[in-house]
Amino acid sequence: MSSVLTVWWATSPLALIAGYHLTAAAPVLVWTALTGVVVAPVAGLVLAYAGGHPRVRRRFAVMSAVSLAVCFLVYVFWQFAMECPPGDPSCTP
Repeated sequence: MSSVLTVWWATSPLALIAGYHLTAAAPVLVWTALTGVVVAPVAGLVLAYAGGHPRVRRRFAVMSAVSLAVCFLVYVFWQFAMECPPGDPSCTP
């Protein structure tokens, strides 16, 4: 089961990119990618703690840290993208 979760997490960026380029399966691929980034590391940690596998716990802890860092960076860059460009009349107070 941990291999399936690892593959799901590792292929999430590819599913996200494919979801943006395909129109028919876009919502399914995008939601699969987003849940893979968030759910796969958490589910893997829960299963590793329940099974008592220290190597698997370390792997999913690293996956969780990477996912958290990527989500934080996306949030920060999204905030910068939301800023108004200089001289935009809709942004004047």
